Order: sequence, then C-alpha cells, then structure tokens
Amino acid sequence: MQKRPAVKTTIIFIIGILLESVFHCNPITCLIILVIVILAALVLLLISRQEFRTLDIFLVAGLLAVGMLRYSVTLLPQNEMHVSRFTKIEQPMTIVGVVCKSPEQRRDNTLITISAEQLHIDSTIFPCHGKFICRAYWRETKLRYGDRIASTGRLRLPRDRRNPGEFDYRKYLRAQNIHAQLYCQEAAEIQILENNKGNWFYQSIVYPTRRFLVKVVEQTLKGEADALLKGLLVGARGEIAPEIRDAFAKTGVIHVLAISGLHVGFIVVISMSVLGFLRFRYKTRVIVTLFVLFWFVLLTEMRPPVLRASIMAAILMLGTALQRRSDVYNSLAMSALIVLIINPRELFQAGFQLSFCAVLSIAYLYNKLRAAFLFKIVELTEKNRRTVIAILTLFFVSLAAQLGTLPLTAYYFGRIPLISIFANLIVVPAVGCAVATGYLTALLHVVSVPISSLYADANWLVLNVTIKLVEWASTLPMAYLECRQPSMVHIVAFYAALFFMANSKNKLYRRRGFIFFLVIVNVVVWGKMFCSHSSLEVLMFDVGQGDAILIKFPNKKNMLVDTGPAGFKYNAGKWVIEPYFRREGIDKIDAMVITHPHQDHYGGAAHILRNVCVRSIYESGAEITSRPFLMYKHVVDSLGITPKVLRRGNIIEGFEPAKIFVVHPSDKFVTPKGRPTRGINNTSVVIKIIFGETSLLLTGDAEREAESAMLHYSPIMQSEILKVGHHGSSTANTKVFLDAVKPEIAVISVGEKNRFNLPSPS
Repeated sequence: MQKRPAVKTTIIFIIGILLESVFHCNPITCLIILVIVILAALVLLLISRQEFRTLDIFLVAGLLAVGMLRYSVTLLPQNEMHVSRFTKIEQPMTIVGVVCKSPEQRRDNTLITISAEQLHIDSTIFPCHGKFICRAYWRETKLRYGDRIASTGRLRLPRDRRNPGEFDYRKYLRAQNIHAQLYCQEAAEIQILENNKGNWFYQSIVYPTRRFLVKVVEQTLKGEADALLKGLLVGARGEIAPEIRDAFAKTGVIHVLAISGLHVGFIVVISMSVLGFLRFRYKTRVIVTLFVLFWFVLLTEMRPPVLRASIMAAILMLGTALQRRSDVYNSLAMSALIVLIINPRELFQAGFQLSFCAVLSIAYLYNKLRAAFLFKIVELTEKNRRTVIAILTLFFVSLAAQLGTLPLTAYYFGRIPLISIFANLIVVPAVGCAVATGYLTALLHVVSVPISSLYADANWLVLNVTIKLVEWASTLPMAYLECRQPSMVHIVAFYAALFFMANSKNKLYRRRGFIFFLVIVNVVVWGKMFCSHSSLEVLMFDVGQGDAILIKFPNKKNMLVDTGPAGFKYNAGKWVIEPYFRREGIDKIDAMVITHPHQDHYGGAAHILRNVCVRSIYESGAEITSRPFLMYKHVVDSLGITPKVLRRGNIIEGFEPAKIFVVHPSDKFVTPKGRPTRGINNTSVVIKIIFGETSLLLTGDAEREAESAMLHYSPIMQSEILKVGHHGSSTANTKVFLDAVKPEIAVISVGEKNRFNLPSPS
C-alpha cells in the first residue's frame, strides 16, 4: 500500500461498510473478526522472516473488519429510553430538551433540532435521550441554540420510503442521528425554560456570527435575493421558493444552492487573494486561510460536503506550504475516510456520492479534456486568447463534473440537465461574486451601514439577474431530459465506457475496452433472454387515504386501477404515480379503471391524463356533480377519450394471457343514466384477474350490499390476493364475504392516522 495509501485504505474501508450493509453482522462479531486478524498478523510477524508484503492480506482483512465494525455500531437498536421508542404513543406529549442547532426557518414552518432530556406523558416523567426534529407550523421564533425548552405535540417517526424509488426521509435524518419528529401547531406549545445550555464556543461566537450574517442580509435585501443569499452564505436555504429551487435543478446548477465544495473553493480563493493583495507571505496566507476554513465549517454546522472539501483543501495547501507534493487522489480519499469514520451512513447519501464523484471526475478528466481540445480551439482564435482560455477552462471543469455525476443524477433525480455546462459558465462566477460581496457587505456593516448598503444593492442586482437567467433557461425546450432510473449495470457500463474513452490513446486500454464492451453486450442480450418478464406484477401505491393500483402484464401492457386522492396541497397523480412512471420509463397506460366517483379514487386522474398517454378508460357509469369530478370529465372529453362503462359479466380483453372479469356492479346498483341507487361506494367496479394459478380480487369501496350481490357468484370469488374493500371499513368485509374469497394475502390501502380511524378494529 505504499503508492497512494489513503486511496487503498479508503476503498477497503468502504468495502467493509458495504459488506456490513448486506450481511448485518453485530458489533461483537465484527470485533471478534478484527481481534483474530490482529492476533494472526502478530503471530505471522513473529514467526515469519519474509518481507512485510506477506502481511498485506491481514492488513486488508483488518481494514474490512474495521469498516464493518464502524458501520455496525450505527445500526445498533436504540435502548428503551431513546426518543424514537415513544413514537407509537397516540396522545400528545411534552418533551424537554436543548436546541442543538440553529432553528431553520422555512416558508411556512420552522424546523428545530432538539436533544431530548425528559418526556412527560400525562403526569408521568420519563428520562430520555436522542435527537428529534420539532416541526413548528409558524415562522417567527425567538428560539436560539442552547435554549432548554419544553415542546408539546405528537411524536412520530419520519416518513420512510413508502413507494419504490421514493426519497427516504427517515434514512436521510438518521444519517444526521435524528430519529423522530414532533409536530407543534401553536406557538404556545413551545416554552423556553432556560438559556445558555449549549457549548460555550458555539453559543458565544459561532452562532452569534451566523445570526449577524442573516440579520445583515435581511436588513439589506428583500424578496428572493434575500432567501438565496442566506442559503449561499450560511446554508439557510429553507426560504428559497420551491419554483426557484426547481428551476436551478432543471438547469443543472442546483449544486450552487447547497453549501459544498464550490463554496469552500470561493472561501479559499477570496482569502488567499485578499491576503496576497495585502502582501502576506505564502505560509502566513495558508495558516490564516486554514483558520477561515475552520470557521466556515463551524458556521455551516459541519455539513459533510463542507467538511470534505475543507479537509481536502487543507491537505493541498499544507502540502504546498511545506513544499511537499500533494496527490489529489490521496487528499480526496483522506477527506472521504475522515467523513466516513465520523459518520459511515454518509456513504449512502446522494450528496456525499455526488460531491465525491464530481471532484474525482474533475481531477481525472479535466487535464485529459484540456489536452485534447483546449489548444486546438485556442488556435482558431486570434484575439482575447486569455479570455477564451479562462472560459474554456471553466467549461472543461463543468463538463468533467457533469460527466462524472451523470449516472447518479439520472438515478436520484430522473433528470439529465442538457444546458448545465453552459449555465455553469455564468451561474458559478455570479454566485462566487455574490458570496464575496455578501461577506464584504457584512464586514462593512460593522463600519458603515450606508457603504455596506451600496454593496448590498450591487449584490441584489447580481442575485436577481442570476435568478431570472436560471428561470428563463429552465423553460428552454431542451433544458433537461426526463429519463428512467438506470440500473446498476447501466451505471457500471457508463463509468467503464467513460474510463476507456478517456484513455483511448492507450492501445492496451483500447483492447480491454473492446473486450469489456463485448462482455456488456452479452450480459444485456443474454440477460434479457434468461430474465424475460413472464410474470404479472401488481403494485399497490401508498397514496395516503385512497386507492391506486398498477398492474403490469406479461405482454408489456399496463393497467392503472384508480389514481389516488387530490386536494389543495397534495395530488397523488403528481407526487406519487407520475414520478414512479418516470423512474420506470412507463410512458403509456393501456387501460385506466376508475372504480367509482369518489375523490380519493379518481383525484389524481386529471394529472395522469394530462401527462401520460392513456389509451382507454373504464368506469362504473355512476355520475356526480362535484366540481373535481366535472373537471376530470372535462379533461377526458378534451382528450377525445370515450370512457367504457363496465357491468357484471363483462370481460376486459387485450391483456392475455391474464384474464380479467368484471363481477360488479350491475344495473341494480347504477341506472343507465348514471344514478347510484345504493350509494356511490356500492357502484364500485370490482374486477377479478386470473393469471395462471394466481388470482387477484380488486374491490374498490364496495360495501355490504355489493358484497351480498357478489355472493351469488361465490364459486368464482375465491382469490389468493384481496384488495380489502373500502379501506378496511366495518361497512364492508363481512365474514361471509371473506369466507367466500378465502384470501391468502389481504392488502388494506389506507392513510396513516386518518380522520376516519380506518381500518376498523373488526
């Protein structure tokens, strides 16, 4: 491990973490493995006279065990007094704890991170520990870091991944050692008990500086420029409008909004430039800049990207100051190793992966791109060569970063920005200018408010021009490309192809690349043959209080049964179903079945119809006059689709080899003119799908009257899988009906903690 030891050490440590994430060994087992490896290495060292290379295998095994041990410790279950153990209690509770981070103000709420001490339920007091987030549904707060408070509300686990491919908020918070959420509706539910209970250094120096910066920005700027600059200076981006954040994402410059390596680079450049202008010696500039970096890390609450970039910058600057040659790969690996030792969960976070891939690809690809294209392009330019070289340098840096992060961007966001390379040429310098001017405004604010206001006005212009430019760019026809989520094979193939293309001048790599290409082609071709989709896939979405079921047939056709609810703030079609379609590359629905006209079943249909090709629609024929239903019917009419009315005894064809039978409703429940006679729920379309020896019964919201009518055909009702009727309500699912169906698997589609108290205990 003599050549680039940090790289090899980090790779082995990461493999250890990955092994532990797969096999889940307990810490005792990992510790025993580590002790055995160390003892074996010592014995071999004592009895062997060979070179130390014979110990490499033990060194590798030891590092693997260390990686496994470090990650296994983070997976240990919490003890009985941990705050996450109280999340299943229904009634409100009061938790006493200390605010351990600066409260994060958002546009409609405030997030307060609290370290718990005591928990009060009724008149009983429990000692507890662990961090949780208090989500307060108001913006103004006098809370500060170090305040000891009592907060009252309902304690819940954060939302996990409820549908395939969704963002796992619970996992994201656990990576920050936060395990629960408390919901407070009114300001009176939070009371300050004591002040100054936090770390003295943070409380007296770091957070006052942070508050001063935020105060200066709020006093000198207004509107979106205010929110954007607070995000750029201290990472407080909760007030940035979702529309602006989405525009930055579509344009491919969202990275400038996250405090990361880019901002660390700005800090280093600004500090070194100012100190150089003041004629300080290089070593003095490095030492002062290191202190500035340390301060910036504390100011941004030790965010992993900032910590990573700061460690790397410190290693490179110290190496240069001590006249030692620094290796960028070793520096990057060392910073990754330190971050993962502190928190190995970071390995599985998108931010960590994107950040390191971006730096690694810049380090590896930039010089190759520069050597291949820079001087050929410059030769064509006679004037302003320095300007052209500067622009091309930034262009190649942006291109290298985008190439290195392209598969991860497609995997996590389902989107490939096409103009980000060009947008970065303008946005990155503009953001650098805004950051420098922002800090300068804060410094001048201490000396002269009028002078600082002049710089703030200039910054307002820069920030607003940047915002308008990004918003305009995001609306261009080819600003970004929606794509399906790539598989691991696609990601590996992309990086391998990128590597071989970057080394195409090397004859040996060309040969290996050709062989690798043939291997990948064989894997893809033969994989499709051996893994042919001959099964029926049924996905019952978690859409809250509602139904939405996607059925994928072997003949590559799709059927969507109901589309979930929609309301003022939530639309299941927009937030759950369509994003899943994008991730899976589904661009058409062969049949959409709307079981009955209740909003929790058809609410997302209008959005799906506007954004996905729907070839046919099946309904029960029941009609109502509510505004949402009329809007849904208007969208159907505008697309020129004529819904087909289903009745008992119909067969839905075109999905062979599966057979789809309609077992409800009959004209007894819905008149030919669409009037429900036994309630809207009892007009639900009930279908039975038979595929081979497996059968599936989808019952919509059919209640007792409908179930009683279906019992006349009890011989064909028996099904292995049952979608439980009416979300598990006591108005459905009679014992005689369940005895007729005899399901082995029953699925209840219901909203957690819903106001109807469903499913019924019965």
